[in-house]
Amino acid sequence: MDNEIAAKIEQIELTLMNDDILGFDPTVLSILDNVEIGRNEIEDLKAKLGAHIFSHLFNIANSAYHGSLKMGPVQHFFDVVNRIGRSIQRR
Repeated sequence: MDNEIAAKIEQIELTLMNDDILGFDPTVLSILDNVEIGRNEIEDLKAKLGAHIFSHLFNIANSAYHGSLKMGPVQHFFDVVNRIGRSIQRR
C-alpha cells in the first residue's frame, strides 16, 4: 500500500472517530469496558456523550422491564449504565 492510500485511510478513520460523526467521544467505550470503573467515573462520562445519546440511553433505561414488571425511572447515569448492562447480560 502506498503512502497516498494509507493517508486517505487514516483521514477516513479520523473523520469517523470524530465525536461529531459518532455523537460521542469514543473513549467512553473503553472506559465502560473497564470492569473496575467506579460510580464517579461513570457519572463523569455524561460530559463525553452527546445530548441526544444521553437522553436516548435514559429513555431506554426508563423503559426496562424485569419480567413483567416495569423497573421504574432511573435518577443517575450510573443507574442507566447498570440497568442497560444487566439487560444485555440476561440475553
